[in-house]
Amino acid sequence: MASDGVKAKITAATDLQMQTAEVQALISENTDAQVKQLIESNMQSDEVKAQIEEAVAKAKAGVRSIDQLIAGLDEYDEFYKGIADYTDGAKDASDGADALKQGASDLYDGSVTLDAGIRELLTGILKMKDGAPALTDGIGKLKDGSMQLRDGLQILDEQGMQKLTAAVNGDLKELVARVRATVEVSKDYTAFSGISDEMKGSVRFIIRTDAIK
Repeated sequence: MASDGVKAKITAATDLQMQTAEVQALISENTDAQVKQLIESNMQSDEVKAQIEEAVAKAKAGVRSIDQLIAGLDEYDEFYKGIADYTDGAKDASDGADALKQGASDLYDGSVTLDAGIRELLTGILKMKDGAPALTDGIGKLKDGSMQLRDGLQILDEQGMQKLTAAVNGDLKELVARVRATVEVSKDYTAFSGISDEMKGSVRFIIRTDAIK
């Protein structure tokens, strides 16, 4: 503790001062003078006794003053430590307040973002609700169209593809040969009536067959 150091310094300084030849000589001189004076003044007198008692009381009072000074230094040391602890605590409290303020700011920003997200979600739900009838109607139309397509494919198969297959099966080889021959011949034709060398042309051959019944 700081008071122990102060007390030690005071004691060391006092002892060092008391051990000097000058102080020792002064003490010895004063002591001898006082002894002689007391002897001369009659040591047995009431006045001398009163003076001795007064000197002793003053010495005791001086000792008490020194003790009080040391106690005061101890109290000052404790006070200083208390101030230091308070300062550290105040700094920690300030840091905690700053962290709390930042956390509150982050919380507010998060709440704003959450509110915006909730609004967007609500808007999307309302749009989906408004579009639900149209979606239901579209699904119904798609279903009806699918059924019509199925019926059309069935009619095409029954009235077209099956009859076409039956008609072609008999003369399929002959039909293929005619088509190939026509393709080969069409390569050399660029026009039916003739064109100049600087022009390009093409012709198209149409093969007519009997109607499918």
